[in-house]
Amino acid sequence: MTPIELAIFDLLVLIGMILLHMPVAVALGLVGYIGYAILEGWTRAGLILGAAPTELAQAYTFSVVPLFTLPGQLPLVERSAFSFHPRPSFFSLCSESLAASDLRPIIWFS
Repeated sequence: MTPIELAIFDLLVLIGMILLHMPVAVALGLVGYIGYAILEGWTRAGLILGAAPTELAQAYTFSVVPLFTLPGQLPLVERSAFSFHPRPSFFSLCSESLAASDLRPIIWFS
């Protein structure tokens, strides 16, 4: 089976899985994994499947985002040692959404 024929077959299988109400992410993952395994072999596909999450988790973004999220979440913990009461400002009028809770401590402590 050539790669073009495999791609057309995979696309039809993907559409069929979606029409059977399978979640799109699961259908895409299964079709992609099986298609890659048919082209490159099951051993290589298994190695890629094991290496991809580790490679994505080591990205720079995953180390920086918690640095901005953590200061906003700590004051929301009831009776937290890190809780504070900022002076009234525009941000105190906002609801306790993730954006407001992230911006308040960063602006207050800077």
